[in-house]
Amino acid sequence: MAFQQIIGKCRKYGRYIALQVEKTSASEGKILGSYTLTSKAFNSQTHADRLISGVPCPKCGNKMQGGCSCAAGACRGIPSAACRTCSELILDYTRDVAATAQYGEFAGQNIVSGEKDRFGNAAGSRADLGRDGAFQGKKITVLWLCVDRDSDSVARANIERSVSPKGFSVEYFTYKAIPDPARLEQSLKTASQFWLIADRTKHLTESHYQKIISFYESGRGLYLWSDNDPYFADTNHLLHSLFNAKMSGDYLGDKVIGISAGGNSPGIANGHLIATGIQSFYEGITISTVSDSPLLSPLVYDSERKVVTAFCDRDGRRCLIDGGFTRLYHKWDTAGTDRYVRNAAAWLANAERFWWEYQS
Repeated sequence: MAFQQIIGKCRKYGRYIALQVEKTSASEGKILGSYTLTSKAFNSQTHADRLISGVPCPKCGNKMQGGCSCAAGACRGIPSAACRTCSELILDYTRDVAATAQYGEFAGQNIVSGEKDRFGNAAGSRADLGRDGAFQGKKITVLWLCVDRDSDSVARANIERSVSPKGFSVEYFTYKAIPDPARLEQSLKTASQFWLIADRTKHLTESHYQKIISFYESGRGLYLWSDNDPYFADTNHLLHSLFNAKMSGDYLGDKVIGISAGGNSPGIANGHLIATGIQSFYEGITISTVSDSPLLSPLVYDSERKVVTAFCDRDGRRCLIDGGFTRLYHKWDTAGTDRYVRNAAAWLANAERFWWEYQS
């Protein structure tokens, strides 16, 4: 039996824990033992989306590494001698950005030298976050639910045209034929990320929501698109469940903003990977904004200094929350939208965590 090692980190004490793992399937491993590391030097050749501990949770009996599945986190705070089911233990899935071959040479740089477009953003694909063709075979599942604005075909064409040079394919569903939970799950099994564009009323069931949440918790990317009140019904349900947050408001934006100077000054975050190659950015015509949550960080402050786009990048999981889905079909050719969508897709693919999927 071959024993290999991956690393976990105790959030509570900041210690690194080496886990001896036996690979039991393509996506699952069984923890055979663990010990504390004195440094972050480790062999990360083994990966598993699911790790089953030999020590059951004393409350619910589950054996999932990194915490159990008790409702509302009921298991949290229960000590485990081997620190294998403790909710404070997380896996360090990430690799250094510089070592992520899917990213271009200017990853994380807003300002890129060379030829500019009419809005001052760097021209050409070399200034994108993702390299051309680097995500070949990766799929984005998109579910467009907005009924009132008959723009899904325009948005679909824009999204597909934007992300296809990077290698992404798009499986696109609309309100005209909403997949049942089983069909949605089938699509998500082969997707790198899921994009949901909301409507003024809910279209999804609790079973849909659970499929989406499970997908996100597995480490795959989640993009929740809303717009001005009340176009955030299904996204708000998920936001409340995942981050105790919500979208609200009906603001007229329609302005081009730049790089945020810090604090809540208007603009896109300086140095974030999604902001690669973007100096000027269209905020959207009518927008909603994201409420505060300790689990979310601002990505874009609109011209009214409110958070129109936020992100979560924790525990190997990535999510974007956006209050301006009209950008996908209205003034698409205005500053930065095309590159922003490409960069978002590359970031949500989470190549730092799922690096082994790109090995030749």
